[in-house]
Amino acid sequence: MNSETICIMLGSVFVLVGFLGFVPNPIVSPEGMFQTNAMHNLVNLLNGAAFLFGSVIVEERGFSLLLQEVQADFFLSNRH
Repeated sequence: MNSETICIMLGSVFVLVGFLGFVPNPIVSPEGMFQTNAMHNLVNLLNGAAFLFGSVIVEERGFSLLLQEVQADFFLSNRH
C-alpha cells in the first residue's frame, strides 16, 4: 500500500463522513453518537477533497506539508 492509496482511502472516508453529517442520522449529526455541526462537516468535506486532490495531482511530500499547514491554521484560528 503506497501513499497514493492511503490518500484515496482517507479522502473517501472524510468525504463520506462530511456528507453523512448533513443528513439526519443516529451516527453523525448534532444529536447523534458523533456530534457535529455544519462547520465540522464542511471541514471534513474540504479535508476529503484535499486528500483526493493530493492523491491524483500533487506530489506527496508537498501536499502533506500543505495539508498540515492548512489544518494547523484552522485549529489555531478557532481556538477561544
